[in-house]
Amino acid sequence: MQSVPSILHPVKAVLFDLDGTLVHSSLDFPRIREEIACPEGEDLLHFVSTLSADRKKQAEQIIHRHELEDAYSARIIDGAFELLMRLDDSGIRTGIITRNSAEATRIKMHACGLQVEHVITREDAPPKPDPGALLMLSEAWALETECCVYVGDYIYDLQAAKNAGMHACLYHDTKNASKASPWFIELADFVCNDFDVFEFGLQEYLSAKVFSR
Repeated sequence: MQSVPSILHPVKAVLFDLDGTLVHSSLDFPRIREEIACPEGEDLLHFVSTLSADRKKQAEQIIHRHELEDAYSARIIDGAFELLMRLDDSGIRTGIITRNSAEATRIKMHACGLQVEHVITREDAPPKPDPGALLMLSEAWALETECCVYVGDYIYDLQAAKNAGMHACLYHDTKNASKASPWFIELADFVCNDFDVFEFGLQEYLSAKVFSR
């Protein structure tokens, strides 16, 4: 088992998104948008929050149906389980913060064998890019935000990390490459293409920060 490089000592916690980061997801967002009449370019969850009570309930049911269909087909991303184990063995705290529902999250974690003690879903805190969920964990652990890294595959993840004052890592593999256009890749502090070498990418980034001061 790889050991975590010593340069990681300033990092006390690594938080993760779920879909597209720890597990493969096949959610059909264009179809969901069409079914609830969400305009292109508008955040799906924010749009739902603006609807009247009846329309909101209907839209939430549609999203929930799609999420559950996706949850039962979830597969873990290569190297994710091993990375979580290495971090845990090294005393680095881990958590999952997702825009998924709690039920879909439980199903995905069970199906993929993910055992992470601290999980925050959209029922627990405002959805990303709001930093509230990230700050909930750093405060619960009494950690300064600069001691925390947040890893995700989409712009909302990077924005949430920046809004919380945490280090932002973009997980960018061949399956999510089409989503990660340069205009938000540049928001990332560093990019990870392979969880087997995550620690060394983080070490390189932290080393560069030290030497640039």
